Amino acid sequence: DPDKEFAKIVKFLSSILNIEFNKNIITEAIKTSSFDNLKKLEKSGLFGESVADTKSGDKKDFFYLGPKNDWKKLLDNKISKEIEQKFQNEMKELKYLG
Repeated sequence: DPDKEFAKIVKFLSSILNIEFNKNIITEAIKTSSFDNLKKLEKSGLFGESVADTKSGDKKDFFYLGPKNDWKKLLDNKISKEIEQKFQNEMKELKYLG
């Protein structure tokens, strides 16, 4: 939930910086950084981080699946285990692994 997470960040920053944040600016920041809005910007050519397919030269979508991404279905189990093994410490620290 972007609103909830953004509120946590704002609360934290407010407490350490001792400043107030404008609610309208925060609402606008959430709206403009939404997956749907960023995907729309990319489609209209306003997102410079797009990359090209190495074989065809066609632009590949940077914002592809977003919230619908289910990497467990898309990523081969062998590769998943390899990643978990190689980055085990980092993944535990970030609470991706128990």
